[in-house]
Amino acid sequence: MINKRIFPLILVVFICEQLLAGIGSAAYQKLGMDARANGMGRTLLGFNSDASALFWNPANLCRYSSDDDQWFHGFISQMSQKEYDIDYISGGFVFRGEKFGFGAGIMNYRVADISVYDKFMNYNGNFDNVENTFFIGLASKIPYIMNFGVTFQYLDQQFKTQTSYSSEIGYNNKLDQSIGIRAGISVFPLYKYEHLVISMAFNNASFPMMNQTEADTTRPTTTAGIAWKMPKRSSIYLNNLLIAMEVEQEYHFPIKLKMGTEISVINLKGFDLLLRAGLDDIVLESRSNLLSVIVKDDITTTELRQYNLKKTIGFGLVIPVAGSSNNPINIRFDYAYVIEKFRTLNFISLGFML
Repeated sequence: MINKRIFPLILVVFICEQLLAGIGSAAYQKLGMDARANGMGRTLLGFNSDASALFWNPANLCRYSSDDDQWFHGFISQMSQKEYDIDYISGGFVFRGEKFGFGAGIMNYRVADISVYDKFMNYNGNFDNVENTFFIGLASKIPYIMNFGVTFQYLDQQFKTQTSYSSEIGYNNKLDQSIGIRAGISVFPLYKYEHLVISMAFNNASFPMMNQTEADTTRPTTTAGIAWKMPKRSSIYLNNLLIAMEVEQEYHFPIKLKMGTEISVINLKGFDLLLRAGLDDIVLESRSNLLSVIVKDDITTTELRQYNLKKTIGFGLVIPVAGSSNNPINIRFDYAYVIEKFRTLNFISLGFML
């Protein structure tokens, strides 16, 4: 039997090997890191005890309540969109203490073999875009009041174009690098009532390191939300209800609303079946300055909602594999289905929890 303290370290090594060997997500970080959040309309600022808190709200890298006994989580997540030749993989791990937390992760994104044409529709070759983002996060706690945390991110973007003119073939390569910071807080407004949380997270624009222009960097985004989690019940059915609502403001883009919910429909002897649903990117403003410049006209709220609104559903399975009933070792599988205007996305995550 593998020692309970050694197994998480073995899992961390395995996740890192898989990520560095594969292809995945960095750049469009709008996708997030995991299937659980996407199944809930990307509403995980509060009550997120897993490693994806590195991305959503680093304050949650630290334990946040008396009934939060999960001290380790590691996961790997994948999204594939074959119609657009997109491959995406992400993952990470976190060690969560009573007063401090630490985590690290990676997002790896690739769009491959995109055909390039000139204005006369002559084929000029293929285009590849590979982006990697590395995260390291820290968190701390003021008991019964708030958690706060910060994630440092390093973004590496590689662009490769193979052009072909008659018999000549050329390669154009571009490498961009930048660093950035994500910061977040989770506040418990009612003393010793740990089932309501108000959270805020800020993702700043990246600081260019090499070759990048302002247009290449990630846009500053501020998100604020409120979440309520039903206290634990003895019933094995319809337990652990979580309801969340968030407002997101991305630089140059309209204010958007996100709503999501999660409920455990069966919780029996450590086995947990969770159902999720959400609405993402509900536009609250009448126009976007950036988009109106592109189309040279105002964009109405109705039009923006039509193109931005995402409907999400998903489920999760928590399966005990070892340990005691009071301190189990669990495997978690999550799936999310995201419906957009012109495409659908499928996310799958596999995690390990202590």
